Amino acid sequence: MDSLKMQKFDGNSLKMDFETYETRLLAIGAIKDGFDAALLTNLPITSISLPPDPIIETNIKLRNLAKSYLVLTLDGPPLNLVKGCANPYDAWQLLISMYKPKTMNEYARLNS
Repeated sequence: MDSLKMQKFDGNSLKMDFETYETRLLAIGAIKDGFDAALLTNLPITSISLPPDPIIETNIKLRNLAKSYLVLTLDGPPLNLVKGCANPYDAWQLLISMYKPKTMNEYARLNS
């Protein structure tokens, strides 16, 4: 990850809560080739056109980069959760569903 170092998210909110992880990873994604798009959007990677569509080739690159960053910045249960996901968008949605507070009570509990 070059000079951009990031603490790993392991699901323990005492070390780093998911919202901090989310903010940092999306910021790095925006800086590093725009791979945040592969986390926030289900980028298409199949094409029937010849020659290969440059947009599809870019999407494949962004999805691979996003998946790599997820693997490098996750540990423990969150990493195990996303290991089987080929699409980083699906992995990101799983992380959000598991670790992002959905109500004010959950948010207050995580921050107390």
